[in-house]
Amino acid sequence: MTDETITPPPPREPGPQPDPMLNEAPASSAKRWGILIAFAAIVALTVAGVSHKGDQPAAPPAAAPGAAPTGAVPGAPSPAPAIPPSPKQ
Repeated sequence: MTDETITPPPPREPGPQPDPMLNEAPASSAKRWGILIAFAAIVALTVAGVSHKGDQPAAPPAAAPGAAPTGAVPGAPSPAPAIPPSPKQ
């Protein structure tokens, strides 16, 4: 192949031109503060939601001094009563 047979690529077409009516300026101070306050509110609400424990008491109620622990879980169904053995006939 020789250099005479290689044709140069066609000239490139011009790309999109910027709109002269579009005024690209830095964001205003009020817009920056608005974005900052919105971001801070989102972070604060997220932290409060994650660390919120609801209406749970801080500590379980203390047992009475003479009471033996029952091991019962509040809200659990009570155990079935013991069935006496049937008499032998």
